[in-house]
Amino acid sequence: IYFPNTYLAEDQVFLTKAIIKSKIISYFSDGCYKYYTRIGSLKTSGGLKGVVNIYDSLSDLLSFIKGYKLKGMLEQEILQRSISRLVRLIAIRLVLLSIDDQNIFVRKIKNKRNIIVDNNFIKNQNDLFFLQEIENRSYTENVCDIVNKYLFQGLIKKCKNSNIYIYCYGPLGRAVESYLYNNLKKYNISLKGFIDDGK
Repeated sequence: IYFPNTYLAEDQVFLTKAIIKSKIISYFSDGCYKYYTRIGSLKTSGGLKGVVNIYDSLSDLLSFIKGYKLKGMLEQEILQRSISRLVRLIAIRLVLLSIDDQNIFVRKIKNKRNIIVDNNFIKNQNDLFFLQEIENRSYTENVCDIVNKYLFQGLIKKCKNSNIYIYCYGPLGRAVESYLYNNLKKYNISLKGFIDDGK
C-alpha cells in the first residue's frame, strides 16, 4: 500500500486502500494534529493542474482495487463513498475552469485513459454516468452541461423544502458558492445563507 504520486486527495486514496486491506481497524477520537488551511495553498486553489491531479488520484484508487476482491458490504461502502467524493471534487473544480482549460483536461484524460469505467467498481450510477460522459465527450459538448447534470440531479431532490447553507473558504470556495447559487436559482431553490471562513 502506498501513497499515489499526486498532491491532491492522495491521503484519502491511501486511507481507503489501508482500510480495505486491514483485517482489524481501531481508532480514537482525539485530534492527532491540527489541520491548517491556507488561502493560496494547493487545496484552496483552482486550476487545471489540480483537476488533473485529483483525476490521477482516482485512477490510482481504481487501479488498486482492480485486482482485489472486496470481502464485504463495509468495504464496498467505504470504497463507494471515497469514489463519490473524488468524482465530486473533479466535477466542481472542472466546471470552474475556463473553456480552454476544460478542453485541455479532456484531451489529457483521453491520452491517459487511466480510469477504467467498470460497473463492478463504481456502483453509484451518477458517478459512473459522469465519468463516462467526460471520458467519451466530443468537443462539441459543453463540459458545464455534463457537470450540471451530475451535480444537480441528486442535489435538487435533497434541497426541496430545506434550508440551504453553504460553507466556503478562500477564492475556490467562493467560486463554488457563486456557481451553486446561480444554478439553484434556476430550480427555484434559494440559499438561506453561506458561511465564509476566509480571512
